[in-house]
Amino acid sequence: MAFILHALYTYTIIGHGSLLIAISIVWSLRIHIAVVAVNDLLIRGFFIHRIWRLSKFKHVVKIINIPSAVFTAGITVACAVDSFFIPVVTDTSTTFEYLLIFGLSFEALADVSNSALLCLLLRQHMSGFRRLVY
Repeated sequence: MAFILHALYTYTIIGHGSLLIAISIVWSLRIHIAVVAVNDLLIRGFFIHRIWRLSKFKHVVKIINIPSAVFTAGITVACAVDSFFIPVVTDTSTTFEYLLIFGLSFEALADVSNSALLCLLLRQHMSGFRRLVY
């Protein structure tokens, strides 16, 4: 949150009316990407642990989900490292663009797979109560 507030302050207060500051990438945004990678890995680890416990400790679930979580965090860290070599917003390299697109697509795929697994496992653990219709 502090990194985003710093970037907001830099762009709106310090750089008010300055085109040079408007197109430059503030250091706090670059660091924020790495912090998001660590946060994302922790959250995915929590969901993997919940899926593993709901699946009655089957290791197949961990073998599928742990590499996707680590790979997603690795792509995000690679985007953060690559962003340090981009001086201004308009000078993005094609590798950064492809890495960003691939990373976001893989994150969406990992989220959909985790959600589908949780839905299936929670469906299996439903109680025997009759559904109430209002």
